Amino acid sequence: MKLHLFILIIVFPLFVTAQNFNPPKYTPPMQNEMFPWMYDRAKPQKVEIVKPYSRNSVENAEAKLAKEERKLKKLGNKVWDIEADLKIKIKNLQSLENTPQNGNDSNRQKNIEKCKKEITESQDKLNNAKIELELSSKRAEELEKAVEDAKFTRTEY
Repeated sequence: MKLHLFILIIVFPLFVTAQNFNPPKYTPPMQNEMFPWMYDRAKPQKVEIVKPYSRNSVENAEAKLAKEERKLKKLGNKVWDIEADLKIKIKNLQSLENTPQNGNDSNRQKNIEKCKKEITESQDKLNNAKIELELSSKRAEELEKAVEDAKFTRTEY
């Protein structure tokens, strides 16, 4: 009986504290406490960079003009390449027509017809490219005028 009483007096409080045990919550130390040398330096002030919302009208017109001039240059090179290709095809057709006839009359006629068809396609491409070139040059002239006009107009900010 003494033993039961002894166990009850000693062990019972352990069970009671185990049921009501509330461990302290872990709170990590602040960064400044862990590495104070890293955070003691003075932080430089950030400088605000103010960017304009948009360019003015002169810069816009000049940018459009430069873009149109690059396009004009590309179209000019395209026309030049098509013309060179067309000249080669015409010379090829002339050489086919001037060669004396051999036994392969049907092959020769097919090649001549094929060359004529290629020439007409190249001429169509050349005409379309020239039209694009003219339109682009007109747009470039209009943009040049717009740049000149924009230089002389005053805008209020």
